[in-house]
Amino acid sequence: MAMKYVKLFYDWYEMLKELPDEELGIMFRAIMKYGADKTEIPLTGVPKLLFPFFRVNIDRNEEAYNELIKKKSDAGKKSALARQMLTGVNTVNKINKDQEQDQDQDQEQEQEKEQDKDKDQDQYGLGPVGGLGEINKFVKDRGLGCDGREFYDYYKSKNWTIGGSPIRDWKAALVSWDKHYVPPAPKPAPKPAPKPKPKPAAEPDYGPPLESTWDDYDSYKPSSSFDLDEFWDAAIRRSYEDFDGNLP
Repeated sequence: MAMKYVKLFYDWYEMLKELPDEELGIMFRAIMKYGADKTEIPLTGVPKLLFPFFRVNIDRNEEAYNELIKKKSDAGKKSALARQMLTGVNTVNKINKDQEQDQDQDQEQEQEKEQDKDKDQDQYGLGPVGGLGEINKFVKDRGLGCDGREFYDYYKSKNWTIGGSPIRDWKAALVSWDKHYVPPAPKPAPKPAPKPKPKPAAEPDYGPPLESTWDDYDSYKPSSSFDLDEFWDAAIRRSYEDFDGNLP
């Protein structure tokens, strides 16, 4: 993995401070270009003499960087392998622990079966004395995933029998029920009611249409005739009256 930067040290300033600005800029460009893609820009004069020093430092820094990256990569691979091995060991231990717990539960169930044959009876003569509450407590204590009410309601409707035979150990039946229990599928969300379509707006009532014919226009006549000469004569007289009150 190539470096994305070039290290510049303050000590280099002592070597470059006497260079003119133009040569200093050329020198800086040569350093950056070599660090980016190992391309050497043709140089002359003092920059040509100084460049090998900077080239060696850039190569040395890049080698150290690549070595560090390799060590980190190797350490990461070893850590991942160790985690995988640890996960495998934990898985085996969990399987063994689960098997031991199953054996202990089987032994406890056998002991409880002998001790509680005559004690765990309900009004039907076969179920738990405590009814649904005792079933829920057993489910919680054993960490079962089934619904105690479903078990209770189902076998209560069957008068606590399986295939016509009385259930003598409801706890063992409940454990077996839990192994084959399938949670009910969630009910789909109800579909939203369709929005009512808006009623179209009623058209405005403009009243009955107006009826007219060209005869109406032909029959129109002004109430009096208009004399243009008289109009202008009156207008001129009014203007003189407004000006000095004397008519010509």
